[in-house]
Amino acid sequence: MIGLPKSGKRTLLNQISFKFKNTQIYTGDLITALKYSKFNFLCFHNINNNSIQNHLNPVFNKIDALIFVVDSSNLADIKNAHILLQSQLKQLNEIPFLLIINKYNLAQITIQEIVIQFELIKLRQPWFVKTVGSEISDTETALQWLYDQIYNIKK
Repeated sequence: MIGLPKSGKRTLLNQISFKFKNTQIYTGDLITALKYSKFNFLCFHNINNNSIQNHLNPVFNKIDALIFVVDSSNLADIKNAHILLQSQLKQLNEIPFLLIINKYNLAQITIQEIVIQFELIKLRQPWFVKTVGSEISDTETALQWLYDQIYNIKK
């Protein structure tokens, strides 16, 4: 899981952990790890345009999917979020991708505008968009979609 600083990554993981009664594995300044059902989440904090792989501990050397969190209430960061996302998708171009549009209850941009601006239609890998407001309702649907995509690839 990546996104710009203050996009809501850590809050989202905390809400998932609380709602679904999961246990955090590790929390630090640069990374938060969380086990959720069938997933091991790694949430990278304070990443700019560097590769995710440059930050990975050798124990976590394979990425099966990408979750990108964007703050829809901050128009100034939308362009920077797009740049960060594109740099990561170039390196991780065959894995499923889940875009979480966070703070949608305060959105300054529509889902359609984000899909167009982020050029998601051009992607060859499977992708899914989920909005999140002040609560994480229906996040489980998006996570199940992600699990199904990973499962189908590994068959």
